[in-house]
Amino acid sequence: MRTIQFLLLLAVGILMTAGYAAPGDAPQWRGGPERTGAVTGPAVLATWPKDGPPLLWKAPLPYSNSAGCVAVADGVAYVTLGHFVKGDAAKGEKDHLPATVYAFDALTGAPKWSHDLGDTLSGWLMPGGTPAIADGRVFVMYGPITPGVDGRMAQRTKTIKVCCLDAATGALQWEAEQPATTVNITMHGGPYGSPLVVDGVCLVQESNLVAYDAASGKVLWTSPLVDGAHASPTAWHAGNRTLVLCRSTYLLKDAQKLYPELTAVTPKDAPNIGGSGVYALDLKTGVPQWLVVLPGDMWNAAQPAVIGDTLLYVGEDRLVAVHLDLHAPTILWRTAAGVVQGMAHYGPSPAVADGFIYMPVPQKLLCLSLADGSVAATQPQEIRFNLFTSATVVNDRVCFVDADMGRNGNVYLLQAGKEMHIVSQFPLKGLTEYPSPTIAHGLMYLRCGDGIACYDLRAAGK
Repeated sequence: MRTIQFLLLLAVGILMTAGYAAPGDAPQWRGGPERTGAVTGPAVLATWPKDGPPLLWKAPLPYSNSAGCVAVADGVAYVTLGHFVKGDAAKGEKDHLPATVYAFDALTGAPKWSHDLGDTLSGWLMPGGTPAIADGRVFVMYGPITPGVDGRMAQRTKTIKVCCLDAATGALQWEAEQPATTVNITMHGGPYGSPLVVDGVCLVQESNLVAYDAASGKVLWTSPLVDGAHASPTAWHAGNRTLVLCRSTYLLKDAQKLYPELTAVTPKDAPNIGGSGVYALDLKTGVPQWLVVLPGDMWNAAQPAVIGDTLLYVGEDRLVAVHLDLHAPTILWRTAAGVVQGMAHYGPSPAVADGFIYMPVPQKLLCLSLADGSVAATQPQEIRFNLFTSATVVNDRVCFVDADMGRNGNVYLLQAGKEMHIVSQFPLKGLTEYPSPTIAHGLMYLRCGDGIACYDLRAAGK
């Protein structure tokens, strides 16, 4: 028995070191390196009271419209936010936007530590990413502010900073800086993306894809092929190899000048679709393995997701499924034209679990079959749609938050699967504009404009 317990503890330790979530945790954006938006955990409430599930705690924070979500690992909830501070011109003070990483006890909300990142202009006056936690470290990325004139803040940044903090204390372990060249970042604030940490490597996708040694911050490699903004890398394990999957606008013709042997796959029904899409790169070397040609808007923050050997990606206003292979991926299906219309320019990411995909589109939430991309169910009208909000799946339920630009909205609980429908909902004021729920160990964490709210979804006695 002791041998079995030791092996189980060893396996959990290996997963956590590799960057994969311990059971029930949500240590990275969309849950983990595969970015599925699906979590495991205890049995949850089948329905909610009229006023919503029990509020376990709320941690007040300075008002912020940051787009990042909460990450949860080892009993601690982490979040990065920035808030605008108006300077007193009469005193010669300039406006500034301090950004801070906060850590709270995940069960009680008690503050554990905070770390000041300095002034930042990140994601329209907000740090837009979610922290990544792995092997006792917290990884964050943000855009330091480029000062304006006459006390004003310039809406641009020239660099992307990556910081590694001690998860227990918040002490700085290392930091690195890389140029920000993509126009979306330099002119419109950024980044919105989140770090990926897997197998001891921290990857940051903004302007270029840069791989850092997670322990030391040493640059391992840089790929010029990944030039997109706002999205985040995804990992796929294939035996003893790991591929990093990234959406990019870098054209095939230019990539093949650098890598003449690069394999490209194009949809059969759209041979002239273009020359950019999803690149697969070897985690250890950064050498590209292949490109699936599926163009998407540079603004698109939709997250590629991996379930088993299937990649899901929003490109060219269609949701696409790709069978993953180390050398020769194949396109399984693309949704029909118009099914996910309008998504190429925005950022809701697919959530996938138990053979179904949950995709927010304008004015509705779709449930699609993972097998062929057909629409299995639609929840219209009541869900107004938010530009960057994604659903989260827990057991047989789907949680989705919708907020208008006035930051008032609803939190929805839906039956998962082909019978998808709204089971419960409750109104919530003071949300951020882009609130995707994080669920860990049966608790739901929501970013509000003035703090973090934690709701208890666990069924009685569980």
